[in-house]
Amino acid sequence: MAIVASGSLAGVELTLAQELQYVLDKTPLQAGLFMVPIMAAAALGGPVAGWLSGRFGLRPVACLSLAISAVALAMLAITDFHDPGLIVPLLLAVLGLALSIGLTASSIAIMGAADASEAGAAGSLEATGYELGSGLGITLFGVFMSVVFGHNLVLPEGLPDSLAERASHSMGDVYITAQQLEADDGAAMIAAGKAAFSATHSVLLTTAAVLMAMLTILVNVLLRQTRSVSVGHH
Repeated sequence: MAIVASGSLAGVELTLAQELQYVLDKTPLQAGLFMVPIMAAAALGGPVAGWLSGRFGLRPVACLSLAISAVALAMLAITDFHDPGLIVPLLLAVLGLALSIGLTASSIAIMGAADASEAGAAGSLEATGYELGSGLGITLFGVFMSVVFGHNLVLPEGLPDSLAERASHSMGDVYITAQQLEADDGAAMIAAGKAAFSATHSVLLTTAAVLMAMLTILVNVLLRQTRSVSVGHH
């Protein structure tokens, strides 16, 4: 839970930051402000998760938060960011809150499974899960983004092979390569890159939604004994 939830959060932020700047032509500041709902909602997730887990139990809270995350990711994948309206900020807030609750639930599961003498090791494991998840999320999303982007990119005909090869690596390379072309050809290349990146963003978020749905099922199975164990310890 810790690895997948933190990895998904980091990967989604990476994807959206590039989408907002490269495709929607927002400045870094504007892109950051656009993603504030994720951060603001995530800040509420910890206290909310603790209260919900104490009231309803860890298993339903963990599974529901992951399931809501999967739905939010799937809806973001099919939403038009050119006309975000209120739906995109709302979905971002729901995603941030749900993933934050999922991360806190994973923390409760890790620490709740350890005796007092094992608390230090459990805490280290928890921190490692978060750090490893964030690193893997950025790495895997970045690599997957490059592969899917190159597959979806349809460049104008007549480009030299060397330029076409470089442009297929990333949206940033598309902009760099376009500067070496005539104005019309450069504009056509950038338009093709934006279309490819929008398709890539949809594939990445859909994949993340599927992973989150699979994790929901896994967590539902693995936490089946949590309630009985906690009752026994109590």
